[in-house]
Amino acid sequence: MNTGELRLRLKNVNGRMLFEESYARGAFKLGKPVWRNGIPLYYLLHVGGGYVSGDTYTQQIELLDNTRLYLTTQAATKVYKGTTPAVVSTSIKLGEDSHLSLLQDPLILYEDATFHQLTTIELAKTSTLYYSEIMTSGWSPTKELFTYKELYTELAIRRDGKLFYIDRLCWEKGQQQLLQLGDYTHYGSFVCVDKLADTFYDELHFITHPDCEIGYSELGKEGFVLKIAAKETQHIENVFQRIDDLLKLTKQEQPLRLRKY
Repeated sequence: MNTGELRLRLKNVNGRMLFEESYARGAFKLGKPVWRNGIPLYYLLHVGGGYVSGDTYTQQIELLDNTRLYLTTQAATKVYKGTTPAVVSTSIKLGEDSHLSLLQDPLILYEDATFHQLTTIELAKTSTLYYSEIMTSGWSPTKELFTYKELYTELAIRRDGKLFYIDRLCWEKGQQQLLQLGDYTHYGSFVCVDKLADTFYDELHFITHPDCEIGYSELGKEGFVLKIAAKETQHIENVFQRIDDLLKLTKQEQPLRLRKY
């Protein structure tokens, strides 16, 4: 049996966003909605305190046609030491003219942690996705960085039935110092899939931060991916907020503000 399970299906009923299915079990819970710009914002809650060896979690999220949803985590997710990986499998499906913003707090891996994250996203031709994640290493008794045992993540996005984007990250202790880029300790990724992406792509080079290294690539004319190396979570969050502000400004929408602390 899974340590935690979450199933969500959102539908549009006369302009109102309502869940056709909302189910959470085990360590996963779903907070009550907060409305932002007329769109429901839900907090994904983990009541177990963190991931440990052998944990398995599944998330299934579906947005039917003409729906919009903001999803975020309540706080950073912690992964503790273990002999077998904690595994989180997420499946997301977006219908026509749907929009999902999935904005996640940092994933923190402590000494000897082992973690696998598998995410698959199916997009219709006219659906929109904003997806962000942050990763860093946690405290260790020796004060060394990146002392976790294994990290594997995979994000696969299909659009209109065809593979659109895939990103794999694999790190094994003692094999390489991936993520330890110079003096940087934090890694962030922001993926945008939007049919209007070509209207704001040229503005991305104005988004800089003096304490970060930032790179981005165009995903055809329908999106972009931005990678960032930093020394603090707040620096990455600042860059991500400015990206979201740019996207909202282009669409003449109010910026999204997530108050958590």
